[in-house]
Amino acid sequence: MASKKTVLAVAITTIALTAGSFGTAIAAPKAGKVTKSSVRTFVNNVDANKPGGAEKLAALLSTLVAKGTITQAQADAIIAAQAAAKAAHEAEHDAREAGKSIVKPIKGELLTLISTATGVDTATVETRVRAGESLAEIAGAKKDALVAALVADHNKRIDAAVTAGTLTAAQATILKANVSAHVTKLVEAKPAPMFRGGKGGKGGEKGERGPRGPRAPMGGAPTIPAPVTPSGAAA
Repeated sequence: MASKKTVLAVAITTIALTAGSFGTAIAAPKAGKVTKSSVRTFVNNVDANKPGGAEKLAALLSTLVAKGTITQAQADAIIAAQAAAKAAHEAEHDAREAGKSIVKPIKGELLTLISTATGVDTATVETRVRAGESLAEIAGAKKDALVAALVADHNKRIDAAVTAGTLTAAQATILKANVSAHVTKLVEAKPAPMFRGGKGGKGGEKGERGPRGPRAPMGGAPTIPAPVTPSGAAA
């Protein structure tokens, strides 16, 4: 679905730019007009990111060229733009995967950073977060300062991953482009996602496993201990 939306956006944008205005007659006075519905029709029948999809897209565009709906130059521009969009999407995906190597701040570090940026002590921050407040509510007028501090910290960790060789410079650039929006979303999330998990949740700690009891002899019945007679009771 996402790839079809990408092709649709690319097609509409390319045709609009090359034609001068969307819906204007393109090749000649007798040529058909390009409308959003006509572009959507062929986009809905192709997924250029699937095997053979690029060839199918080229064939559909060729049909539109033959009908005079779009020009060959426009068809070529759509194919080139779609290929570029696909490459960018794959690069972003690879960057996100590589970004999993970034060292995340531990709870204490994060609390200290939030406290420093907002002027609210760490105990109060944790209490209010657990009560369901967002970091934006806790920060109040210092929300922008908190976002800036979190963005700077995350960018520093991205740079550290580049230095460690787990991220390329190009991947770091892609990740940094999305940091501000991502951090802002987390700061405004309610409840704050810092300590999600709780009792029995994903973030809870597992208890230690108890000692394993003795095994029964192979091939034999298990030994059942005799009942213990309470002290002073009649046997």
